Amino acid sequence: MDKKDKKRILFVDDEQKVLEGLRRMLHSKHQEWDMEFVNSGKEALKLMKEHPVDLIISDMRMPEMDGAELLKIIKKLYPQTIRFILSGYSDKEMILRTLGSTEQFLTKPCNAGTLKEAISKALESYELIDDNQTRAFVSKIESLPTMPDLFQQLKLLLESPTSSFKDIAKVISKDISMTAKILHLVNSSFFGLRQKIHNIQYATTYLGIETIRAIILLTEVFNTFTKDELDKFAIKKLYEHSIAMGALTTEIMKTISIDRKFTDKTCMAGMLHDIGKLIIIRDKPKEYEEIFRRCDKEGVPLYMLEKEYFGTTHAELGGSLMGLWNLPDNVVKAITYHHMPSQSPLDTSFSMLLAVHVSNSLQHEPSNRTKRGASSQIDKKYLSELGMLEYLPEWRKIARNLSENRYSRSA
Repeated sequence: MDKKDKKRILFVDDEQKVLEGLRRMLHSKHQEWDMEFVNSGKEALKLMKEHPVDLIISDMRMPEMDGAELLKIIKKLYPQTIRFILSGYSDKEMILRTLGSTEQFLTKPCNAGTLKEAISKALESYELIDDNQTRAFVSKIESLPTMPDLFQQLKLLLESPTSSFKDIAKVISKDISMTAKILHLVNSSFFGLRQKIHNIQYATTYLGIETIRAIILLTEVFNTFTKDELDKFAIKKLYEHSIAMGALTTEIMKTISIDRKFTDKTCMAGMLHDIGKLIIIRDKPKEYEEIFRRCDKEGVPLYMLEKEYFGTTHAELGGSLMGLWNLPDNVVKAITYHHMPSQSPLDTSFSMLLAVHVSNSLQHEPSNRTKRGASSQIDKKYLSELGMLEYLPEWRKIARNLSENRYSRSA
């Protein structure tokens, strides 16, 4: 591989032994990555001024300029650089200072496999951006949303082998607004519980960790809109569609799989499938108003108009961002290809992507949709190739029942 084609990665740590260990650990990747190792934030900034890097991994505890301060500066000067913190569990209080300027946390000690996988996945997300012309669009966005503080705290907690639902609920309960949002959602018509849940720990256990994480991400992004934008772009309906998607993908997956963890991740993918749409609306509201008008007038699918206007779609943008945040690969894939599953490498078994694609299409069928969703159609050829076409009547019935129950409970 030519040096100019290699991805540039910068490691920052004030301990030379740590840098030498990283160099040895990652030696097998030297043909793919152009790696630099420096001892301070000052050296890192000097190097990046001369040669920008694709990804930086910084230690937290360093003299003069610690990792939090360094990554905050890098986010401002080089917003397209992927930013990681490598730190120990004992640094949790310090880590909180990096929320908003860091894509991922890697905990010490970090073995070679974990480190290589984290770096590779993040770089692959940017490769996806290159392939889909999304980077040209992303570079014009003033600021991509950063991973929410509460999401980061839960991520740290879940990495601890001793954490429990009680510990997770305790963290969530510190955020009164999010606690109210989760309790409201679990008791809403979307999930159809017969008895109300008033305890956040019970709510967390019932919904599952992946659903909770999806709610946190969705809520944080939705909260960035003004009242005028909420009305103009029907943001409330989009939120309700996202939540309904979570419920429908869960029920569809239950007809095929008894794996609770896989079902939870499918719910997460369903809830987050349109997160890229929120990012585009927030950053390009005037253009999206025109897209909405053309969609309603001409009946052209939203994602096709997005491609025409921006060179990318909300699905591609959302998938890229979720990949950068290290969400599971199958979640990223489901988000990225949910409109056109045939463009994704074909799975040999029922997939999360298929569940999201089918659920989204069923949500937009005549009995469930607004005019703007009229263009979403089920890819029956894709279902047939997976041997799943025979399940479609059952899934359509599930979608209709969920919709009817929701409206009857809301009436």
